[in-house]
Amino acid sequence: MSGAGFDMTTMGTVLPRFEHHVSIDPGVKDAWGIPALHITQRYTDNEYEMAKDSMNVARSCAAAPDSK
Repeated sequence: MSGAGFDMTTMGTVLPRFEHHVSIDPGVKDAWGIPALHITQRYTDNEYEMAKDSMNVARSCAAAPDSK
């Protein structure tokens, strides 16, 4: 079918690391007055490589099959 389209989303896992943590931020409160969470984490080369791989797999899944 010509002109058809679709959306695709990929998701990955961030590996647990000692530096990743969640704490309560007493200075920031939500609309109900509950202290907000402060999340500390960072992506490493591993996560960036996994993201690139997931995009390559998605591209491969979406590609037209070879005609034989």
